[in-house]
Amino acid sequence: MYKLEQLFEDIVKIKGSLRKGVQADKSDYTKVWDAFNRYLTVTFQKRQTLSVHNFCKVGWRIEEFQGKPRLRPHFQLAESFMRVFNVESKAHPCIADKHFTSPEEFNFSKAAIRYTQSLTKDNIFMGLRAIVHQIGEASSREQVVIDFEVGQLIVKDRNVHFIFVADIYAQEGLDVPEGALEKADYVPSNTYGPPSQDALSLNVQGKAHSSVVANSYGGWEDVDLSPRSATTPGSQRSRPSALMIDDASVVGSSEDQGRHFAQVEALSRHIGKMEADAAKAISEKHLWEGHLERCNGIEENDMEWRRTVEKDHAEQLKLQILQDEDRRVQEKAKHKTRADMHDFPKFEETNDADVRGYQNQRRANLKQDLDLQVEARNRMQQLQKQRERELEMNNIEASQFEIKNIKRDEQARKNQERAILAQAWDQDVRLKTVKKAIEDHHRTPGPKSVLSGLVGLVSNIGSSAGGSAPGSVAGSITPLGMPSPRLGTPGGLSDRSSLASSRGLGSARRKTPTLGAAASLSLQKEKLKLSAQR
Repeated sequence: MYKLEQLFEDIVKIKGSLRKGVQADKSDYTKVWDAFNRYLTVTFQKRQTLSVHNFCKVGWRIEEFQGKPRLRPHFQLAESFMRVFNVESKAHPCIADKHFTSPEEFNFSKAAIRYTQSLTKDNIFMGLRAIVHQIGEASSREQVVIDFEVGQLIVKDRNVHFIFVADIYAQEGLDVPEGALEKADYVPSNTYGPPSQDALSLNVQGKAHSSVVANSYGGWEDVDLSPRSATTPGSQRSRPSALMIDDASVVGSSEDQGRHFAQVEALSRHIGKMEADAAKAISEKHLWEGHLERCNGIEENDMEWRRTVEKDHAEQLKLQILQDEDRRVQEKAKHKTRADMHDFPKFEETNDADVRGYQNQRRANLKQDLDLQVEARNRMQQLQKQRERELEMNNIEASQFEIKNIKRDEQARKNQERAILAQAWDQDVRLKTVKKAIEDHHRTPGPKSVLSGLVGLVSNIGSSAGGSAPGSVAGSITPLGMPSPRLGTPGGLSDRSSLASSRGLGSARRKTPTLGAAASLSLQKEKLKLSAQR
């Protein structure tokens, strides 16, 4: 069984010394492995995932349990490591990075400064690369057992399996799986042993009131100004001693010191609450993304199942096609006649009356179905034509009714205009008669009865003009009873012609005997009657 001691010895034989100018010794590689394990332990305690390039990821996996997220320790080999050294990890399948807690890449500078005293960044890089390469080489040919501070790496028959310590499961409230380690066999070297009480009481105070104290790993840690840093049992023990500050190293009074410490504590609580909220949000995000991934997986499985069904269906179709071809070949061979089957030179047809009867019956049924279809189609066409004819008749009746209404309105309007024009013409004639009588009454004196009749006639004309409809021609009579002059109208022209005729008559009367007023009035009445009859 290949373990750490043999691993370091083989690395020294192959690689030689880790540092230049120093005799080859496996203690340097032991320090590198101790620094790596301390780095891994601290990251593991912070509930983070440590990623080592081209080797593995060790940390916490977020999973859903009873609708709530919880953490489970997880180990995952890098695909490049498995491909190069031809190993596999069946017990630890690869999962997406979104299912891990906050990842942290292995920082060689941080490992050299915090977890070593004599090694540099290059020493950590070269030593860890040599260790990882030697683990891969040994895993490809024999059984390997490598101890970590958080568990144990076991390789058997090129299958890699990592076993975590049982206390890790117990601290998270998880069921301890079978085969978990009761206690890690890995023991840190003396270089990284627990510090003494005197070492824990050491502190450094800067100008900005930042306290740097010794931690449980033999390094230094800033306590006051970095509340985000993970607290370990050693750092918790060193915190009270760090708060004991001499009066000479503090600027200001004791009240300023208390205010400063209160501010630091309040800031620590606030940042802790923010970290808790951020962790909750991240966990919910991981759960949602995991749900989406599960849905995608279900969909992919469904698609794969459909592809399998379609493939089976295609194979069945191919098999049926082959069977049909074989059956056709057999039927063709069956119906092929041979020479010994002929009754030469007499050929007789088999009696197929039943077949012909079936064909005739089938033909008759098909003809009947076709006739029914044609009849149904003709009936539908007739119904359609009848509906169109009824619609057209309705449209024609509506159009005729509308035309009748328009003609009736037009005829009523024309009748009204004709009545108005007739009334206006009658009044115009009366006014002309009165005007002429007024102009000629002084030429031939008449009796008072005639004058009184003339006055009554004028009053009757005025009353009829006043009672006429507004807008008519008679409505244009002035208050004195005389019609207003209308130029450019037929009435106006008739007035002028009457005036000219009266003048002509006046000149003629001087030569001929004149009529009396009564005779003139009777003539005018006759003219009015004639005009009314027209």
